[in-house]
Amino acid sequence: MSEDYTKLAEYSNRRFEALSKVYSPVVSVTDSFGSLICRVTNKLGSVKPSSEQDAVVRDLMADAFDFLWEWRRPLLEGRAQVAYPWRTYRVTSCILIFRDGA
Repeated sequence: MSEDYTKLAEYSNRRFEALSKVYSPVVSVTDSFGSLICRVTNKLGSVKPSSEQDAVVRDLMADAFDFLWEWRRPLLEGRAQVAYPWRTYRVTSCILIFRDGA
């Protein structure tokens, strides 16, 4: 087995450490948003949605939380291109649908 191949895990760890430093401010901000979403979700969880639009907004909020929680690892591993492209499309589409209060 080639020496370069056996060092892939080491290279990956170095990239993770370097990107963690670069993206530290981004991770801090998204952690703050994630914390806010958790608090709002806990409050809303005890109240039944008042309309279909309310339910959709809550679903989008859950998607945003999932994204904020799960996107970090692919980003810090240098795999940002695989971090939830479908969810991004879905959230963007729903925002456009409901932006005018439809």
